[in-house]
Amino acid sequence: MWETVEAIALITIFFLIWKERKESREERQEQHEETAAELQLARSQAEATKKSADAATEAALAAKKSAEVAFALHRPYMGLDHVKLSPDPNTQNRPVWSIEWGIKNFGTLPASQVEAGVEMRLDEKLLLTDSGPKGAEVFPQSDPITKILNYPWEGADGIANRSAVMSGQKILIVRVHVLYASPDGRQYKHTATALFNRGYGTFSIIESKSETIK
Repeated sequence: MWETVEAIALITIFFLIWKERKESREERQEQHEETAAELQLARSQAEATKKSADAATEAALAAKKSAEVAFALHRPYMGLDHVKLSPDPNTQNRPVWSIEWGIKNFGTLPASQVEAGVEMRLDEKLLLTDSGPKGAEVFPQSDPITKILNYPWEGADGIANRSAVMSGQKILIVRVHVLYASPDGRQYKHTATALFNRGYGTFSIIESKSETIK
């Protein structure tokens, strides 16, 4: 009798211990799942915050770049407007070529302290130099400032060189440089090269560069 009671009591104790451990495991599992869910939620929130911060950074960089571009464009831009035979392409058949070159302010602000010069070269050999405006002020979108460069093809060599240019055997270029300043004192330099087109009596601008020098 007592042995049976003890056995039942022992089984009951084992059952209670097992039940307690089972409930404890289930509770720990629930806590683990809750913790994992909280971690996942925190990770998702962190990723969302990072994406939001990245988007804000990209927007700020884009706005800064846009402002820099706008600032860079809002300035004087002196450049070579044209190089041409004057008064017309038939000038190439004359012993003296009159070459008109013009510079212009393509920007949005006045250019001050404008100084310009020109070189005429045959196969990179310097033939003639001349100067343009000095200390001039040029307003945006105003008419080009022009000047005439006269070059005489003198003597047998001159006539031969002119024929070589017209036939394309020699290359004739006109190179212009312009120095100028913006209203805030920054200084710039523009250089450009125009090539004589054989058979047409015209020039084409083949190189052009602007840079800040101070």
